[in-house]
Amino acid sequence: MKKTITTFFMLTMIASNILIAISLAQSTPSIQRFRLKYVDNSYDVTATTSTSTDPYTCKTTTVTTPGYHVENKTVMIKFKNKNRKDSEINE
Repeated sequence: MKKTITTFFMLTMIASNILIAISLAQSTPSIQRFRLKYVDNSYDVTATTSTSTDPYTCKTTTVTTPGYHVENKTVMIKFKNKNRKDSEINE
């Protein structure tokens, strides 16, 4: 949990630095609108059982693979500008 919170705050700081760089690069000052969204797409994979038969000995072998949990957590950043010229950066 502590790692998740630390990661979230780091990504928030990176996003704010990007916004500052974008606003300084523009010739006309404008307010950048953005939205941060924490998305948790974690899921569980169920256990599977497979059975195979050896054609020479006719022995049946059963293999069980245990289930597991997959963590998929992301921070989505979405920018919203008034017009297209505001979003372009001239180098």
